[in-house]
Amino acid sequence: MTHPLELPELIFQVAIHLPVFTPDSLGGYDYHPHDVISCLKVNRTWNLAVSPLLWTMYDSYEAARWKIPCHLLEAQSHHFRYIRLSKRWPQITFHSTQVRELVVLPSYQSSVSLDLIRANPQLRALSWYLPCEGRNLKAAEDIQSALETFSLLHHLKLYEWTHLTATRLVHCFNNNSALQDLTLSSFKGFDRIDGCRSLKRLTHLTLDSELQSNRGLVQLIRFCPNLERIALRSNADPCVPDLGKVLRESCPKLVSVTFVEDQNHSRVFLGPLDYQALIMATPRLLHCEIVTDELTPQIFLFVLANHSTWLMTICFRMYGRSSEVFSMASKLLESCHHLTTLELLNEDSWWIPDNCLDLFKYPWACQQLESIRLIGIESPLLLDNSNEMDWDAEAIDARTIDTGLTHLEISALHGWVLSEVGRLRNEYLAPDAHSTLVRAFLERARAFPRLCEITLNQYKYTRDAQT
Repeated sequence: MTHPLELPELIFQVAIHLPVFTPDSLGGYDYHPHDVISCLKVNRTWNLAVSPLLWTMYDSYEAARWKIPCHLLEAQSHHFRYIRLSKRWPQITFHSTQVRELVVLPSYQSSVSLDLIRANPQLRALSWYLPCEGRNLKAAEDIQSALETFSLLHHLKLYEWTHLTATRLVHCFNNNSALQDLTLSSFKGFDRIDGCRSLKRLTHLTLDSELQSNRGLVQLIRFCPNLERIALRSNADPCVPDLGKVLRESCPKLVSVTFVEDQNHSRVFLGPLDYQALIMATPRLLHCEIVTDELTPQIFLFVLANHSTWLMTICFRMYGRSSEVFSMASKLLESCHHLTTLELLNEDSWWIPDNCLDLFKYPWACQQLESIRLIGIESPLLLDNSNEMDWDAEAIDARTIDTGLTHLEISALHGWVLSEVGRLRNEYLAPDAHSTLVRAFLERARAFPRLCEITLNQYKYTRDAQT
């Protein structure tokens, strides 16, 4: 009788749970083949059953970087389930007919991607940037026709499809009734959306396009009755009040309003009335993001007055020297009892440590708090280039004043560890200010047992599980 661990089908079902590819912070995947390679060495049966897992994901950029021979990629391409096409090299002939997710970047040849798309009508997820050569009308027609072949998509992301007509887009939507996640980026000229059926399963929508020149995208929301999350551009747009009205009338399940990163680096942000329209668009906002160069009390009060009972995560993404965000965030920590995550980001790194002290202005009452991220603090340098800081240490509790210990020693004394040092930006945080801030946060964290992650600039501290 064959032992169960000698059955290829059973071996494969066990091996698929090994973390070979894990998502990274950039939207791609990290490769961890060590466990699978160990399985390959058990015996020949295990080798044959498990080896396809090493080839389930293909990235043309990584294949070029690793210098994997083209003949080997072609021979294994029938195992590909995730494909990301970002480079013209290596040029291979794909034999993939069971792909589940496909990402096509603009530099890749449209002829190759079109052949691959036609061979995989069962795709569940597609991210497609308009190819460079797709900007002529003939190629655009081929690309639009290929898009209409899908009927099983759950996730669809289209970028820079300037030649796609509203009629063809609606046809695509009507063909994919199971669509759950939709992104439309850098679209132009969508004045109307006619003939669209209700997208009852669509819960996530990203409109990374100018609404004023695409009023049909606002109209599209009326066909999304179960929408839960929407992400928009943070640029000022006269259509935002209309958008808020449509969301309020058509999307009763909406719980999240966030913003995509501005690729054009525009500094003209939504105003208080725009935020009022979005914040009032739902009776129960759980996840909120504010992007502005000046956080006015008016915007803050809209959030606090209408959603303090529900709010779970909030992010303030600031530009410039606006520092009043800290006292307002402290008020949120006092008022929002279900808050789990607070993020304060300054894209210009213009917050000085003095600003941060206002975060402790009010007593915190959010016992569900799990994570705080504070990024964009920079110490003001004195003329003598000293590392000493000219800031008001007496403004916080005497227990938090630095005693000469480093931030690592202070975190260890409080039962925390420095778990990660992220990408270095331009901030310089002097050692004494760093240590004092760490002490202030960890002293406050004693009263919040669920708070297990605190990030200051690129330093991420986590509560030591052993303590």
